[in-house]
This record gives sequence, structure tokens and C-alpha cells, in this order.
Amino acid sequence: MPKGGKRPGAGRPKGSKNKHKARVDEIMHMALQSAAVAGKKWTPLEWMIHVLNDPNTPPRERTEVAKAAAPYCHAKLNAIEQVATTKTHEQRLEEMRRLMLD
Repeated sequence: MPKGGKRPGAGRPKGSKNKHKARVDEIMHMALQSAAVAGKKWTPLEWMIHVLNDPNTPPRERTEVAKAAAPYCHAKLNAIEQVATTKTHEQRLEEMRRLMLD
């Protein structure tokens, strides 16, 4: 019997949905159904915002909807490079003195 390594058929099948993706798809499906019943042509994002603002929506569901809507409402922040100077306090004071005397 082989031990370790890649085995055919092992693991989750490609394209299968994890819990989060399945929940997001369910919310999107509810959005489309609700919009069709109401006669409105809401986009999925508009529906998610509607669900977030509905006080009758359970907190857990609102959290899931907020997670799904966030990438479309707020840009992802990029990491920035921080450059630290190596000047001492005395060197900075000397620079300030020179600037004041000029």
C-alpha cells in the first residue's frame, strides 16, 4: 500500500464548492429570485446591500453578505514599502540649524 504523495482521486474534486462559496451562491440565488418576484431588476450587489440594511436579517447572515459585498465596495489595500532614515537626533538638529541660518 503506497504511503503519502499524490494519489489519483484523492482530495476535493476540482470545481467543487467550499462552504463559503456555496453560501455566497445561495445568497445570490435568493437575490435573483426576490428581484424577479418584486418585479425589480436589482444587481446582486444591490440585493446584498438591501440584505445588509434589513433589520430583520439575522446577524450571521448579514456578516456573510458583508464579506461577499466588501470586495465590490472597498478597494483592497496594498502593502507599501517603508523606508527608514538612519540619521541620528543630533544630525537632524544640525540640519535644522543650517536651514534656519540660511
